Amino acid sequence: MIYLLLFCIRRIFNLTMRWRQQQQAEDAIMINRMDELLTAMKTKYQHDAQHDSRHYKEVNMGQEAAELGFEDITEKLAKINAIIPLKNALHGMKVRIDGRTFVNYVQFDSGVTLPGHAVGDTQLPHKQYAAQDSMIFNFS
Repeated sequence: MIYLLLFCIRRIFNLTMRWRQQQQAEDAIMINRMDELLTAMKTKYQHDAQHDSRHYKEVNMGQEAAELGFEDITEKLAKINAIIPLKNALHGMKVRIDGRTFVNYVQFDSGVTLPGHAVGDTQLPHKQYAAQDSMIFNFS
């Protein structure tokens, strides 16, 4: 009876360790994919972005990942919108947004700005985002 109990405990421990290793591997893949995605976004939006601009547009991270063929992270990023501070206002409708909306956002060197919870353990340099008192959302 004791041997059966010890066997079950060892089996649960081994399964738990295997699950943790798998999670760590998935997290490492996610970090690499996120770095690749942010680097691609840097290239794509480098001519439009300005770090301290009042005007911005939103970009869905899931759609950006799908465009690059990162199907493994598309679903995880589907509900996350990055903001791109713009050098110039876009044509079309604009809405004034309170800058306090962007508390806990981080900005990468490229200008791409994400909610802090979405950044994870990315290796790319980033800093806390300091939004203007009021921001202008440009629909495009």
